[in-house]
Amino acid sequence: MELIYIPIIILLIGLSLFLFFRQKKQYKIFKEEIERNHSETAATIQEANESHKTEYEKLESSLYQHYNDEIKRINDNFVQKLNDKDRYIETLQEFSITRGEVETHNLLQELKYELVGEGVITYNEMIIGGNLFVPIWEDGNLYTRQIDHLVILPTGVYVIETKHWAGTVLHGVTKNNQNDETLSILLDNMFSSYELKKEQTVIIKKMLNKNRKVDGRSQLELRLLSYGNPAAQVMRTALELRKLLLKENKKYNFVTPIVYYSYSSDEENKVINYSENQNVNVCIEKEELAAYFKNQLAEENTLLTASDLENIYRILKAKNNIDR
Repeated sequence: MELIYIPIIILLIGLSLFLFFRQKKQYKIFKEEIERNHSETAATIQEANESHKTEYEKLESSLYQHYNDEIKRINDNFVQKLNDKDRYIETLQEFSITRGEVETHNLLQELKYELVGEGVITYNEMIIGGNLFVPIWEDGNLYTRQIDHLVILPTGVYVIETKHWAGTVLHGVTKNNQNDETLSILLDNMFSSYELKKEQTVIIKKMLNKNRKVDGRSQLELRLLSYGNPAAQVMRTALELRKLLLKENKKYNFVTPIVYYSYSSDEENKVINYSENQNVNVCIEKEELAAYFKNQLAEENTLLTASDLENIYRILKAKNNIDR
């Protein structure tokens, strides 16, 4: 019986050894697999870190470049504005200029930067000139017409007559286009019957008379003033400019006259427009002038190229010997 158990014992020992070595081999394989996974994971992490580092460096470089580009753009824009101001100051050194004309020029420059910033026009598609002169030869004599402000756009050429008048301004009034009896009497005393057939501009202004005092106090007076007809003035200037430009190019046929009243309105200062003249545009305060040019561009009635704009200004520059 004991001999029977010996083979069984040997078989069990062999089976145990087989299972032991098999388990050991599997453990070794499992350990190698873990180590391989660790290595692959470490390599993946390293690769990801390198990739993230590269992407970060690219992003950092891109942001830095964008920052530099933005700084350069702002700086270039600032320098351009300074240059525009310098050129304008140089232009005005030879001429006298009113406060209203300076404010109007600044308004036009701000409008230009706004339109360029909004992509409505390019920088070269709006040229602004101030205090220019149109030469006129009559009977062998040289005369000039002054342009307070000139704006050249793809939609045409615009001549602006700027008036910075305080008080109540009655623009384009005649004996027949108003129904105020008192005003009619005042007009009769200011103008001849012939003059009253044409539109006139009158200023009603409150002024202290220091030479007339009651109880030691200067008395307030109402004065009626007339400095001519700005609509007729700017119309004549626009016609003369048109003649000058047509001699250079028949295409330059679009010159629009504008009367611009720049004084801010309040209870004592305002403009009442009686005019029936459809040939002269009247703009009251800066919002109306800016809106007028925006509407002109919105109609997209392109008449002139950027090259035309430069050429028109070159013609006037030659006549005035100034820089933009």
